[in-house]
Amino acid sequence: MHPGVAEHSRKMDAWRAELDRARGLVECSAGAKLYAQLKGLDLTAEIFSRNSRQLLQTLADFERIEVGMPLWDAEKPELIANFNIEVSRLLHNFLAASATLGDHERALVERNFKGSDFEAEYKARAEETFGTPTLPRFVKALRNFFLHSEAVPTHATMSMSWKAGEQSKFDSTVRLNVQQARRWGGWKGAALDHLNSFVGDPPLRDIFVSYTGIVFKFYDWIGERVRAVRAEDFMELQALAGAYNSVLDRNPARIAPTSAA
Repeated sequence: MHPGVAEHSRKMDAWRAELDRARGLVECSAGAKLYAQLKGLDLTAEIFSRNSRQLLQTLADFERIEVGMPLWDAEKPELIANFNIEVSRLLHNFLAASATLGDHERALVERNFKGSDFEAEYKARAEETFGTPTLPRFVKALRNFFLHSEAVPTHATMSMSWKAGEQSKFDSTVRLNVQQARRWGGWKGAALDHLNSFVGDPPLRDIFVSYTGIVFKFYDWIGERVRAVRAEDFMELQALAGAYNSVLDRNPARIAPTSAA
C-alpha cells in the first residue's frame, strides 16, 4: 500500500472514532433524551390534530347546502345512514386521540419531573384546565360513554325556510341527542352540569371547536414550560451537537489520498 493511502486510512479511522465519541455524548445527554420525548409528544399531538380537523371539517361541510342537501335524497337513504356512521367513526377517533394526548403529556412529566416543583405546577395547571371547567369534564365523560358503553347518540337534522323575495335558508347540522345521552348513568358533577346546561340538542361542531382550542393551548404550555425548566440541558445539547457537527466537517474523505502514479 502506498504510504499516502495508508496515512489517509489511519486518519479516517481516527476521525470515525472521534465522531462516534461525539455522537455518543449527544445521544447520552439529558437534553437529547428529553428532546426525543418531546418529539414523540409532537407526534401524538399531530394525530389528535388530524382527527380533530377531519371531524370538524366533515361537520362543517355537512352544513353547506351543496354537500348536505344531496345526502338527504329520499330515494337513497343509505347516503345519510353512511354519513352518520362516518361521523361516529370520526368522533370516536377524536375522543380517543384526545385521551391519548393527555396520557402522554402526563407520562412525560412523571418520567422526567417526578417530585419536582414543575410536576406540582403541571398538576395545578391540568386541574385548572381540565378538572374544573365543565366543558372538559363533559368531553371526558362523553369519551367514557363512547369507549365503555355505546356510541355517542347523535342525529343529523335538516330544515329549509324561505319568504317571498328573500333567499331561502338551509340548515343541515349534526347534533348531540341530549335525551338519549341522559340515559347513561355515568354523568356526574361538572359533566352532568354541562349536559344539563344544553337548551335543545347542541351542534357537535360547537362543542368540539371549543374543546380543541383548550387541548392545544395546554399542549403548547407544556412544551414551552419543559423547555424553560430544562433550559440548561437544551443548551448543553446544542453545544454537544455543535461539537459533533465540527467533527463531521473535518471528514478526511474530503481530501483525496496521495497514491502512486
